[in-house]
Amino acid sequence: MEINPFIYGRSLTPTEMVGRQQEMQFVLGRLVKRQSTAVVAPPHSGKTTFLQALADPATRQAVAGDRFANDIFSFVDAQAMQGITNQAAFWQLALQPLAAQIIPAAATELPAKRIDVEILNKLQAGFIIAEIRELSFSLNVDYENLPGKRKADKALELITFLKRRERLDELLTLCRQLRPKTQWPDIIPPIVSSQSNLVGVYQTAVNNQFGNWVLEQLFRKLWQNKQRFILLIDEFDDFLANKTLHTAEFYGGLRSLASRSPGLALIIATRRELETLNQLTQEINPHGSPYFNVFTEYHLGALSDRAMTQLLSLGQARFDTHDTDFVKTLSGQHPFLAQTAAAAVWDAHQQNLQGSTRYQMAGKTFFDNSNGHFADTWRILTTGQRRAVTAVALHQIFTLTNGQSPQPHPNFSTYKPDLDKLARSGFVAETDYGWMLCQQGFVWWLLKNLRATVQTKADFTVWLQQQGLDGHVSPKEKEWMGVMAETAVKHSFTYKPPAV
Repeated sequence: MEINPFIYGRSLTPTEMVGRQQEMQFVLGRLVKRQSTAVVAPPHSGKTTFLQALADPATRQAVAGDRFANDIFSFVDAQAMQGITNQAAFWQLALQPLAAQIIPAAATELPAKRIDVEILNKLQAGFIIAEIRELSFSLNVDYENLPGKRKADKALELITFLKRRERLDELLTLCRQLRPKTQWPDIIPPIVSSQSNLVGVYQTAVNNQFGNWVLEQLFRKLWQNKQRFILLIDEFDDFLANKTLHTAEFYGGLRSLASRSPGLALIIATRRELETLNQLTQEINPHGSPYFNVFTEYHLGALSDRAMTQLLSLGQARFDTHDTDFVKTLSGQHPFLAQTAAAAVWDAHQQNLQGSTRYQMAGKTFFDNSNGHFADTWRILTTGQRRAVTAVALHQIFTLTNGQSPQPHPNFSTYKPDLDKLARSGFVAETDYGWMLCQQGFVWWLLKNLRATVQTKADFTVWLQQQGLDGHVSPKEKEWMGVMAETAVKHSFTYKPPAV
């Protein structure tokens, strides 16, 4: 049985991630210099996979070598934080990888003390006082200067003398030679003092409910220990709806810690740009510096041509150039849409469908599986972006269905600021023929959305109201869009790539 190699129903694992090497180099390069980054991308662009790849030691090693060997990475999903009741609970969860590393190390202090007792008991039970003297001589220890007269006193002082000089392993080696049948303990490496101090600072943070001041001390102690804590927060904009964490204390604390603590760096993944996040938090921060100005914004765009070729090579046993063109045209090389479209073409091959029938079936399957994605994408667009996308899509639909450009738009240049922002994620592109939506799948999704309401030009006003756009377009825009919409909904669309 042949298994469909394309994955779109879950996040990819780091080993399944296609491309993104350049993006990894950029973000990791900033981390080397202790700089925080906001990874911005539309839904299903691979943000979760990208952050999990950053958290994966093998993936980091392949990109950056041993630069992060001592650092502690922690992945947190903001969506999973909706049920927490206080800020301390967030930090307790976020710091779990740190606690898991340092607390077991601290626990070795007790076994180290028990080793002393175990060696002492075995020396008393298995050696006479004259043999204790011979052990001391063999180890170049002055037996006469060891305090005490009894065997137990001499043995204890010998152990103490050697332990202070980190020579207990020499004593145990000699004891194993002289008493090979006795089960001697293994030496547990002593804890570095800085690690012990780190445990103490962490416990102080726990006792003080992870307040910002004690967290700063914890991250500074980490830095002194030549380590850093790298906190990766996925779906960061979900905090906007979190009653516990959508506070000035939480956002301000993150900002302060990221800017002041050399032992902490943040990588957040968000659907919204930092400018929008700053606007949405202005109500709780009317006079202070924007919370998110400590981040550099990095847009995770469409897959590169090289990555797209790598992805489509999974179907090389079946795919021809028409198939790959179909996938690229529908998806605009968006990661989720590319996997979804490629999986649909693979399944159509499985049914031995040929020619346009193959693409009609693949197109239907694609839209069934991506409808929710397109609705989610439309939902997070700002009013200005929806206005711009509507104009570009109507222009594009007219051109695709009529084979010619429509009458000129009254003022297309007014959309440029919003289109420039959308272009960063690969959603739109400016060509020699004007702006276009890169994902033809989204164009036809919007057409389907229009058809549900619009039959005549007058109906277009109702559609604008439903989308929250009425009042945001000028009368001339509205007239032009209405004509384009009325024309668009009268045409049917056959799912096929341009070459077929």
